[in-house]
Amino acid sequence: MKKYFFIAIISSFYNLNAQTEKSSLFSATDYNTISVTIGGEFIINGTFAASPLERLDQFLTRIYNEGRANILATAKDENTLIQAKSEVNNFNFRNIKLKRISSEEIQIDLEKFRLTADFTYNPYLKNDDVIIFQPYNPEIDFIEIGGAVNKPTKFPFVEGDRLSDALLLARGVSLAYEKVITAEITRLSYDGQNEEIVKVNISDDTQLKRGDRIRVIADETQKRDFKILVLGEVNRPGYINVTKGNTTIKQVIEKAGGLTNKASLRNSELLRGDDALKLLRKLSIESKLNEENADITKFNSAIAQPDRWDFNSMYRMINLNLEDTTFFGIDNRLRLLFPESIVNFENIFNENSPDGNTIVYDGDIILIPEEKNFVYVFGQVQNPGYLLFQKGKNYEYYLNAAGGLGEIADEVKIISGKTRNWLDADDNTPIFPGDFVYVTKDVPRGFWYHMGRVGTVAGIVGSIATLVLLFTNFGN
Repeated sequence: MKKYFFIAIISSFYNLNAQTEKSSLFSATDYNTISVTIGGEFIINGTFAASPLERLDQFLTRIYNEGRANILATAKDENTLIQAKSEVNNFNFRNIKLKRISSEEIQIDLEKFRLTADFTYNPYLKNDDVIIFQPYNPEIDFIEIGGAVNKPTKFPFVEGDRLSDALLLARGVSLAYEKVITAEITRLSYDGQNEEIVKVNISDDTQLKRGDRIRVIADETQKRDFKILVLGEVNRPGYINVTKGNTTIKQVIEKAGGLTNKASLRNSELLRGDDALKLLRKLSIESKLNEENADITKFNSAIAQPDRWDFNSMYRMINLNLEDTTFFGIDNRLRLLFPESIVNFENIFNENSPDGNTIVYDGDIILIPEEKNFVYVFGQVQNPGYLLFQKGKNYEYYLNAAGGLGEIADEVKIISGKTRNWLDADDNTPIFPGDFVYVTKDVPRGFWYHMGRVGTVAGIVGSIATLVLLFTNFGN
């Protein structure tokens, strides 16, 4: 515990002691007051008024809160405030000496009192009591305990501490674990370069040493709150409880009440944090649903797909030249769409398909959007936009329904609404709900464009001919 920081701050509130004493005085008409002195490594030292009806913990809490408020009030900037908060929370309430005018000396452990309500650790105050806080360095004067306990913690070491004391301060062995009978104590050598690992029975209540690190041993329990999130067109959307690695997609859909008649299995997907994109999408969905008043039943597939990803994904399988790609970029900004999936949801109820038996894991998200019964036609057509899907119709039907081709139309491409793959359109190319029909542009080429191309080719041919002549002459 460093006192230098407080020495600097005390100069800016030199009257803290007087203020604290004044605020701590009790009216003589109510009951008599006594004087109690605080010394050692505490937030403030001095003699203060107390009541003979106060116990030690009540008195120290009052003085501490008043002193802390005064110190934090004097902080002039953020860095000073952060340092002040760190300092005022770093006192050793486990190793307090209470000295009385009768020469009686009592060892006080307020942390134990607050956990056990054993008032032998929290006596009434008497006139001229002196309370002394011992110095504490959390880097070396500590015990650390973790493992199968309710609250892994690090606390000040006190001479005489035993394993039972550490378990008490860790709020005991967690009842979630079975057969907890041993602990492992790690002790470093004085130079910190070697360690000794001591395995002990908890019932032996082993004596501890300064710097011990304890791990209460138990087989890790797998009784966890495993769940996945199902959103969209199911009858009971929300979080579904699952097992650890033994629940299938089909079972999850059944637990969610089954599909509605609007579900689009073709465009459904399973999100898992197995790559950066899916992880970001998972976090985005979860943060939106955690917002205040979020209605989990009003899932919109648009929240599951970042616009930038959707825009760029259309270029993944593109096979256009530079000019056509530029024009496609303009047209592509005019439409919205659907995500891809790593599972074929159309087969999850097919007994002969492995998709329904795909295992889900804690934290997964299943998205089942509403069936969009349309095909989007855009590019070089007269009336780009959404058209109702007609089962069995090929691309020519949708081009005609969109008013026909534009004057500079070139190739017709089918873009899968599910995978974003590009296909050349022909009579046998199937079209599904959510697909896109895109017509590229045959860019008019002027005379000088063609002359430039001819000139480029001629230059290349000329260079090759020159090299041939050079090699021929060199050979002769």
